[in-house]
Amino acid sequence: MRSPPFFRALEVLPHAIFLGCASMVSGLQHGTSTTKIIDLQYPHHKQAPDKILESLAETARSLDIESIDVYGDFEASPSESWLRKFELEVCSVFGKEDALFLPSGTMAQSIALKIHASRGNQVVEGNAFACHETSHLLLWEEESYEYLLNMDAFVVERHPDISKEGTKNEENKHVHSLPMAFSDVHHMFELLREESGCKIVSETGLTTLILELPHRELGGKLTAWEDVEAIGELCRREGVAYHLDGARIFEAAAGYGKSLSEVVAPFDSVYISFYKGLGAISGAMLLGKKSFCEDARIWLSRFGGNLYSLLPYAVSCWGAFRKHVVECELREGMTFEDKFVKMRNIMSLLASDEIIAESIVFDPPVPQTSMIHFYFLASLDQCKTARDAVELELGVKVFSRIREVESSGSIGCKTEWAIGDSNGAIPDEIFLEAWSAFARKLQELREQDNDS
Repeated sequence: MRSPPFFRALEVLPHAIFLGCASMVSGLQHGTSTTKIIDLQYPHHKQAPDKILESLAETARSLDIESIDVYGDFEASPSESWLRKFELEVCSVFGKEDALFLPSGTMAQSIALKIHASRGNQVVEGNAFACHETSHLLLWEEESYEYLLNMDAFVVERHPDISKEGTKNEENKHVHSLPMAFSDVHHMFELLREESGCKIVSETGLTTLILELPHRELGGKLTAWEDVEAIGELCRREGVAYHLDGARIFEAAAGYGKSLSEVVAPFDSVYISFYKGLGAISGAMLLGKKSFCEDARIWLSRFGGNLYSLLPYAVSCWGAFRKHVVECELREGMTFEDKFVKMRNIMSLLASDEIIAESIVFDPPVPQTSMIHFYFLASLDQCKTARDAVELELGVKVFSRIREVESSGSIGCKTEWAIGDSNGAIPDEIFLEAWSAFARKLQELREQDNDS
C-alpha cells in the first residue's frame, strides 16, 4: 500500500518542510490533533500575521531603511529617500523614466486614465477609454470610471470577420474567448471615425486604450506580440494613449520570453502590482515619462492615496521585488520562467487523463503563462463535495477558491490556478493523482444525482 501524497512529498521535500516553508501546507485543527494538508492552489508561502510583521522588520534592515517616508517623499531625491530609491530601481528595471508607488491598483489605473484624459489641463469633452470586455475596470470596480472619473468605457469587441472557431464557448461567454487583437482595435477605430466624422480617433473623445497582459479573466492568455506592437503604433497615429494593465506583468514577460523592459516598451504608461505574482502585502506602481509621474503624484493626493507613510506596504513590495525580480537568479526558488515551465508540465499530465478531460475544461487548453482557469462540468456543491473527499482521502486540497459561473450548459463553476514558490515545490505527480481522484469522485456524484 502506497503512502499518502503528503508523506511522499516529505520524502522529496524534507528541507522545505523542515525550514517551515510550508505555505504549501495549511494546518487544519481537528480536536486536539493537527492534520497537514497540501494546498495545490495557493502560490505563496503562508505566514501568520505576527510572522509577516517580523519579516517586515527583517526586510527593512536588509534594505537599509532607517527612516519613515512622509507623504511620498515627493521632494526628496533617491539618495535621500528609500521610497524614491525603490521607485528608481523599479523604473530602471522596466526601462521607464519615472515611477510612483501607490497603495492600490484600482487607484493607479484611475489616475492613469485621468492624466491621459487631460491635455494641456484641458479635459476632453465626453472623454472615454477602451478596453477588453473582461477588463478589471468593467468587472470588479463598481463602475468607478463612471462615478469617480466621469468617463465612458468602449468595449473592444471581436472583429466581425474573425472566424468564430475557438473564440467563445456557447455555454460560457469567457471559455475559450480570445484576447484583444490588432484587428479588433483597428475595426473599432474605423467605426469611431465613421460615426463621428473625425479624421483621427482622439477627436472622438477616446483618450486611452487599455491592454491587459496577460488577460486574467481569460486564464492568462496573451495578445500576440506582433499585435501588441501594432496596436501601439496605431494608437500613436490616432493620438490615443496606450496603457498597460500589467497586474501580472511578470507572468506575461515569462510567457513571451521577453525582458520586462521589452514588454512595456510600446506603452505610454504602465501599472504593475506587487501582491499578485510577487506575494507582497499590497501595493502598486505607475511607470511612464517624468511628466506623467509628476501629474500622477498630484492625482495621488487628490485621490487620498498619499498617506502619511506607506512604510509597511512599500517595504513589503520592495522586498518582494528584490527577491523575485532583481535577485531571483541568486536565491533558491523559482523564476517566473520556471513557474511557466512547471505549469506547462503539470497541464500536459492533466490533459492526458481521460477522466479529468470528461469533468474539467482547461482555458486555455495549453497554458500561455503560469496561470490557467479550470471550468467544471458540475455544480458548485458537487465540486466542493468532491474536493473535501479528496482532501480526506489523500491529504491534498485541490482548490480553496471557486465560484459559480453563468452558463447555459453543463459548466457550473470555475477556479483559477497560478504557480508560485509554494505550490511550485509540489511534485507534478501529486497534482495528477489529486486531480484524477477529484475527477473520479465528481463523476460518481454526477451519476448518483442522475440516478436520483
